[in-house]
Amino acid sequence: VGEGSTMKDFKYDEEIEIMDNGSQPFLFYKSQTWVRGNKEKPMHSESGFIRFPSEKGVDLVVSQCTGITEISSGDIADDKDKTEQKEDQQKSFTVTLSSCSLGRVPTANDPKVTQVQRVYKYDCTADTFSYEISKADTKTPELTKHLSGSFKRQK
Repeated sequence: VGEGSTMKDFKYDEEIEIMDNGSQPFLFYKSQTWVRGNKEKPMHSESGFIRFPSEKGVDLVVSQCTGITEISSGDIADDKDKTEQKEDQQKSFTVTLSSCSLGRVPTANDPKVTQVQRVYKYDCTADTFSYEISKADTKTPELTKHLSGSFKRQK
């Protein structure tokens, strides 16, 4: 679901791919959205890298089709409220990222994005992945919920 102070709420479909590259300490990341029910009408795409600078640290380096680049940094937290998990099992976790650098091409549309926060959650019990993205811009200076979604793994 997309929402915001400067737009009408909207629904969309999305595919996120997170891929291992084999030997390097980062993952490839790609997200594509399209009009709900019509993959032939793309809305947004972004791609980049997820880095792990420390055991619980995570960085996101991403470029968007809108002409915005984002570098965000944060951490991974185990979700303690899930049922007791054994050491060798998958664990539920939350990744919280905040932008530390935003760039934009001169022709990018206004309003200018000034801050981004992304919260990703993995629930190992339901095997679901969800997110909420908030942003601030030159029209709405406080962080405001912008996008949210939930996914079930395709095997």
